[in-house]
Amino acid sequence: AEYKIRAMEQTGCGWWQDILRLHFKHEKYCEDGLINTRVLDDFELAGVAWITMMEWDNPLLSDRVKNTLLSRLTTMPWWLDEQGSFDGNMQYWSENHQMGWYGGQYLVGHAFSSNPDLANILFHGMNNTGHTHYTRGKDRLQRWLDYRGRFGFSEYNSDTYAPIAYNPLVTVAALAPDREIKTLAAMITFLQLF
Repeated sequence: AEYKIRAMEQTGCGWWQDILRLHFKHEKYCEDGLINTRVLDDFELAGVAWITMMEWDNPLLSDRVKNTLLSRLTTMPWWLDEQGSFDGNMQYWSENHQMGWYGGQYLVGHAFSSNPDLANILFHGMNNTGHTHYTRGKDRLQRWLDYRGRFGFSEYNSDTYAPIAYNPLVTVAALAPDREIKTLAAMITFLQLF
């Protein structure tokens, strides 16, 4: 609890800090922290999933923030076979980046497909809706979780890379709409910590 309070009380705006402030409706919430982040990629998708699944109806989340997120989410390539700008640090090949993309695609796809206001919005990379993203993300995520359970992690001992996979993994374990995925993600979370 003390960490959350310190994070929210810090000066300035920042991606994770302002997601926390938004959730707790903190007086220092700064929407620029959600808008001024660099290009959205796998590192931010756990936060995007939280916003789209848990905070979309939060009165502090302005149309300006929603429209900015929608524009970025619907124009970025979610995988190498999709159209879009590969600007920034778009990495897809290693297990920590894969978890970010798969978990994000699954959770954001679910958020879009289950929200009537978002259900018909097209993701331009493959010209499809959130439901397609949800099913593609689910398939990819199940395979990733299965492989980690059967073969372990190649990067889990890395101080740099383990937290990158851990962030979306914990988010999937908390927010997954499918019991099987939620259980697998929780199991793999414990395996990664072991």
